[in-house]
Amino acid sequence: MRFLRKYVGARMGKTESIRTTPRTPDEPEPTANGSVSKRERILSAACLLFSQRDFHTVSVDDVARQADIAKGTLYNYFESKEALYLAIIETRMEHLISLLHQRLSERHDPLEDLRRFLIHLYRFMTKYPDFFIVWKKEEGTERLARESRGRRMHDELVAMLHTILCRGVEEGVFCPVPRDLLTGLLLGIVDAAVYRTLYLSLSPQEQEKESDEIFDFVVHGLKAR
Repeated sequence: MRFLRKYVGARMGKTESIRTTPRTPDEPEPTANGSVSKRERILSAACLLFSQRDFHTVSVDDVARQADIAKGTLYNYFESKEALYLAIIETRMEHLISLLHQRLSERHDPLEDLRRFLIHLYRFMTKYPDFFIVWKKEEGTERLARESRGRRMHDELVAMLHTILCRGVEEGVFCPVPRDLLTGLLLGIVDAAVYRTLYLSLSPQEQEKESDEIFDFVVHGLKAR
């Protein structure tokens, strides 16, 4: 992550981090009636802190203060700091997987399904930038590896992309490229685009254009000749 920040900064002629100014947490997910639960408020506050600092430097007191609740109230929802941290990953990944399943529930041609997958993944991560940074810091760590639920959701995300790519190759829409290599490249492109969006603080209109350009770039290289 530090490499990407420095790389983007160097490319844009800047050296500051993408997070140099104070900001509010990711927008909490509302309940069915439009209100925000206390649990969700805690998750959003904790996600902001974990995105800015290393895991071991964030205390439960810090999270309670950021969420504007009593420390005892926080323990009513999460038994430990690690349980809270893993709940951030599980909750946001569950939301992402559910969203992608909804968008892909009606089968389209592989190009359209790939477009929907990549664009909605990009839009989700730019909507929840704190979670994106936490996820990138955590991806591949021992903590996530030993936490089977988070690992399963990560694998499900990859499997969804695998399915689209394999179908595209079988139908002659995509050129044959090793599946695992292509999956890693596509997810890496989305990651880089999200970092760029956060660094440049792109507006919603600019993000819309950015997501379309990402897909156009991918399709140009993937389509069978």
